[in-house]
Amino acid sequence: MRAFGTLPPHKTNGTRAHPDSIVRYLVRWNSPKKSLDTTANMLALSVPKDKVDMQYCLGNILYALSIKFDTVGYCQGMDYVVANLMKVLKDSSLCKDMTWLEEATFHLISKLFKMYSLQHMYWPELRCLKTCCRVLDKLVFKYLPVLADHFDHYDLNVGLFALGWFQTLFLYIPSMPSSTVCRIWDIWIVERSFKIFFRVAIAVLFLSQPVLLNLDAEGMMNYLNTFPDSTLLDKHILIPCALGFKVTNSMVTAIEISLEDSSS
Repeated sequence: MRAFGTLPPHKTNGTRAHPDSIVRYLVRWNSPKKSLDTTANMLALSVPKDKVDMQYCLGNILYALSIKFDTVGYCQGMDYVVANLMKVLKDSSLCKDMTWLEEATFHLISKLFKMYSLQHMYWPELRCLKTCCRVLDKLVFKYLPVLADHFDHYDLNVGLFALGWFQTLFLYIPSMPSSTVCRIWDIWIVERSFKIFFRVAIAVLFLSQPVLLNLDAEGMMNYLNTFPDSTLLDKHILIPCALGFKVTNSMVTAIEISLEDSSS
């Protein structure tokens, strides 16, 4: 497990500093003010003010995360996760203003990084993400052997589509309803295990199997990136299906060990 990043010390003249916003403190401490003002002005030229505020906060949070978790830095896919947390918190009754939203989102994503090992998904060289895709490949072979043979026939690696699924916690799929994503995340947070994402991935492929078996590699990739029929992604269909597939922590660990042994 990596050591968690720490905040840089406050520079003061012998007095203790109490910044109103940890996010703003981190950003201002590490960025030239001119560049921040320039970015805000550029956004204001083409985007409505509420969206400017949201994008500005999103940029601040992502930058602050890259400072706090400096061994991870910024990785593609973080913006999907942070933006979704911002949307959920903004729509809640707890949201007071943009400063509160920025701080609450930052602290929440920090907790997910530390307590739920989310930072592992953004390790350098995407080592954890690639392992997840290889684990999914084994699970597809176990539960969906006909589809696995079809993938193999067209030399389609599951990582070509599943990497984006795992990296964004299924936000990458444009037709995935937010209610379904929230339900997936609820299970992840309650179980404190990544196994729900494997179960959902298998369920998505299972429900898509009748279509996929009639497509070539290009057709399958187009389908798995767009899902023109989003009915199967409804939480009342997808989640029960996902929970019907047995995926345990010990099973995932065993697959990981076998993958390590085969590559050594």
